[in-house]
Amino acid sequence: MIMAMKPMASRVIDERLPGKAIRTDDHWLEFMRKTCNTASHQTSTCRMGNDAMSVVDERLRVRVVDGLKVVDASIMPHVTSGHTNAPSLMIGAKGAAIIIVDAVSRARQLGISLLRHAPASFGAVVDDNSLRVLTGAPHWRPATRKLSRGME
Repeated sequence: MIMAMKPMASRVIDERLPGKAIRTDDHWLEFMRKTCNTASHQTSTCRMGNDAMSVVDERLRVRVVDGLKVVDASIMPHVTSGHTNAPSLMIGAKGAAIIIVDAVSRARQLGISLLRHAPASFGAVVDDNSLRVLTGAPHWRPATRKLSRGME
């Protein structure tokens, strides 16, 4: 409509989308239904929070389902105003840290040493300093350093 007004009208050769036939509200709604998409950046379908409508809690645990965490853009309570890539990377990093802390805590409860039973990738995911900060266990540092070195 704006392009049909002077002085722009003299510069417009043809309207391709939505097209000259789209004039009523019903036509606009049909055009929107056919052409709009999400660009594959879905978020906020399993939002995190502490209200009754939230799907996951602050430790990314799905409410009412034991042993399941959600670690992706779906936990965002609201869509970000920018691209979702950086927040998704942050959610993944924080989720990995939460999973490690929970595993360490559970292992301590069971009296198990995680490093004896850890997969080889454990050292690649967690560096020496972050494991010490997460667990408060500086005695784990040499073992994780050996695991990390062995993966190179």
